[in-house]
Amino acid sequence: MSPYGIRDGQKPSYLMVKAGTWGRGAKQLHRFFAWDEVSVGHDVPFWVATGDCVVSENDLVGRVTVTPSDALGRI
Repeated sequence: MSPYGIRDGQKPSYLMVKAGTWGRGAKQLHRFFAWDEVSVGHDVPFWVATGDCVVSENDLVGRVTVTPSDALGRI
């Protein structure tokens, strides 16, 4: 999003793919896609796809990765 959009109060539009674990030591990884990169099925069966990530009524496929330098930046 451009700084002008932020200044004018616009909010970004994106899809977030979240992967992680629950319980002690829980961790979460996030991957973000601009909304114009997302395809949404408007009929039955339900599906949403972007990049190599797809979710439907029957499937959940995708990948969220973190590089070592990204991980060090989050400690």
